[in-house]
Order: sequence, then structure tokens, then C-alpha cells
Amino acid sequence: MNPEKIGKQIVKRILMEEEMTKVSIYPGAFKPPHKGHVETALRSIDDKTNKAIIFMSTKEREDVDVEEAKQVWDLYKANIPELEKVEIHLTPTPVKSVYDYAKDNPTHDIRAVFGKGEEERFKSLLDKEKYPHVEVFDAGTVGDFSATILRQAIKDKDLETIRDYIPYLINVDDFLNIFEMNEGLYPRYDYRKVKQVRYKASDVHTNDPDKLEEDDPKKGTGKKPKGSGRRLYTDEDPTDTVKIKFSTRQDIVDTLKKTTFKNKSHARQSQVINLIHQRVRAALGRTKDPLKKAKLKSAFKYIKKRKEASKKKTQRLKKEDKYLQEARYKKFLNEAWDDSKAKIINRFMDYATDYLSIDRPKIKLINQEDYTQQHRSFGGYSPSDQKVMVVVHNRNMADILRTLAHELVHHMQNLDNRLNPKSGEDGSPEENEANSLAAVIMRKFGRENPDIYE
Repeated sequence: MNPEKIGKQIVKRILMEEEMTKVSIYPGAFKPPHKGHVETALRSIDDKTNKAIIFMSTKEREDVDVEEAKQVWDLYKANIPELEKVEIHLTPTPVKSVYDYAKDNPTHDIRAVFGKGEEERFKSLLDKEKYPHVEVFDAGTVGDFSATILRQAIKDKDLETIRDYIPYLINVDDFLNIFEMNEGLYPRYDYRKVKQVRYKASDVHTNDPDKLEEDDPKKGTGKKPKGSGRRLYTDEDPTDTVKIKFSTRQDIVDTLKKTTFKNKSHARQSQVINLIHQRVRAALGRTKDPLKKAKLKSAFKYIKKRKEASKKKTQRLKKEDKYLQEARYKKFLNEAWDDSKAKIINRFMDYATDYLSIDRPKIKLINQEDYTQQHRSFGGYSPSDQKVMVVVHNRNMADILRTLAHELVHHMQNLDNRLNPKSGEDGSPEENEANSLAAVIMRKFGRENPDIYE
């Protein structure tokens, strides 16, 4: 080759490298972002980086929505100078957005960042013929941080855990203000509101030394159950009673262990729990005695957690009922299938899609005796309409969920634009990833739900 031409090519290459925009891209859910996410982002940025992009999922996680998560990132950026180059981009499919960016920006020098062993999702980017301008960057695992634990800490206002999970430059109050939860751990109780609350008289059996002095209701039967100074409302059942105690944490534990409580419907249990929560909060706001106050604080913390758990169960039951109705309406589920098993599958779907950071696909449960014989398979995934099929006929629940997890991984791969005609073959990278991730999901879900192993 002519030396002049070689020289021109070298100069051209040098100029291109000088002009090339260097971009770091980090995808994820970030609900909310924590210290581990910040450290991972910072590890991916060096002196040559022109900008860093964070592709954040628009999906809500346990009441933490995308707007709140973005505000947390903005708070971090305002207080951590090293995050100056970071831009927050919202997308329903963060990993796919990395691939799309790489395809649309061939002149950019791209560093695709991952953590927590997610390298499988970036394997296609290692193809240097297709992506010569992309570097797959393993940021490693930064501490044992979990967004799930941080979300729970926010709900519990567990300040100690929150401090451990957010960067040291960030003020805890500023962090909590984003979630509108910084009104104080034990907000001042408005006694005027107490008088407006309508309680069942039969629920008001208490050993609280600072018992509320409430007005006698204007309407009622005029009958007073034994031990009560209040009349019953006309729509109340005197036999549906639970005697409650709440001066200490143990009082509440003992109350909620009673057979009279456990035998009631979830709706009725929720009523009793809410009543105890209101009573403890009221007593805590009035009690001056330091010893009593300390006991009531412990009691309040416990009943608050029970109330949150009860609320979650209510939401789950509503969701399960809705799921069953919609599934049967869309003929994804036939009438012969056991509702209780369908609810387990619905709960597993929430768990697995959350773990994989994907939206929920369509799912069809096949309860046909001859399906497996005809198709030589216990399930499948249709990329074109994003639908998962799982055979449930005469199968153990754990086996059903394992198949479901496998196909959900294929759904994730499809959203990441990583499926091809050979993906379904034994030994393919996509099939191996589906097998390994399904096993991880099953182990984690199985520890929390041992009843799936029938």
C-alpha cells in the first residue's frame, strides 16, 4: 500500500478517536436508587467519559414510582459532584434501550455497564463485528445492597437502615421528603379526630391506663355488651367480638394470637388491626410517663408493621381475584383449574417479573391431558405476541413454576432483542441463561414459599 495512503488512514483514525463521544450507559429499575447503584455508576465513569446515561425503568415497585426514583437521582446529583455527567432517561425496557442506543450511535464509544452478575443480558454486545464500538463493563457487586430492603426501610422509617443504604453526603430528611414520609416518626395525634371515629363497642375492651374518653354514640341499640360502657350500632353483631389489649407489644401479640381473631375473615381482621393501630397511636400521643411511652412506642412499631402486612394482603387478594376473572374472560384459564393454585401462580408471576425487571406478559395455563403428548413440551413462549404457555395438567406446583420461570426469561430476552431462530436449541446461550436464571428464581421463591413443593 502507498505510504501516503497509510499515513492518511492513520491520521483519519486518530481524528475519529479524538472526536468520538465516549458514553457510559447503566440500565436498571432503581426503585429507589441506593449507594450500590451510585458506586456502580461512578466506577463506569473515567476522565475520558463525555457523559453517562442511566436508563431507568418506568415500572413501579411496591409503591415507589418512577417520579420518586428520579427525584432520588436528582438529589444524589445535586450533592455528589462526581455525578455531574450523569443523565437520567426513562424507558419501559432499560436493557433493550442499551442495545437500541448502540445501534443508533455507531460513532459513539459506548461502555455498557452491568452489575449483580447480569453479564448474560449483554452477551450479544460482545460481538465485535456487530458492535465494534461497545465495551461491556463489569462493575462488580458493590456491597450487599437491595432495593427491596430499602423500600421496606422507607415504609418502616428505619432510619438506621436508610443511612446505610444512601450515600454519606445525602441528608436522610431530604431523602424521606421525596416519599412524603417525613412528618416525624410518631406524628402528633389530633384528639378531635378521635371523637369522630366510629368503633365497635365490643372491640373496646382495653387495659390501657390512659383510655380515651369518647362521646357515647348518638345512635345505637341501647344495649351494652358485658364490660362495655358504649351502646352498639344497629348494624353490628355482638357475637363478632375480639377483646383487645395494647399497652405493650406483647399485649398486641397475644391479642392477634387469639382463636377469636384468627377464625375471622381477612376483612374483619383488618378492622381489628386498624382499631389497635389507632388506639396505640392515640395513647402514645397523650402519655407523659416515660416508661409507658417506651412500651407504647414498641407496641406502635409492631402494630404498624402488622397493618402494612394486612394492607398488602388485601391488595394481593384483590389482584388475585381480578387475575382469575381476566384470565377466564380471555380464555387463558379454564374453569377446571383450581383457584388456589392459580393464585400461587399469580403471586409467582409478580415475584419473577420483579426479579427480572420486566413487565408481565400474557400467560395461558393449559389444563389439557393430551397437550404434552402432542407438542412434546410442558410450555413455550411466543415472541410475536409476547405470550407464555404453561401446561398445568397433572403436574407438581414447583414443576409448573420452574417452567413458567424458564419461559419468563425468554420473554426478558425477547424484550432485550436477544432472541433468534436458534435460541430455542439445546445448548444455546439463551437456553442456558433461561435454565440458570429459572433455577435461581425457584430457589429464592421456594425459600419464602415452601408450600409449592407438594
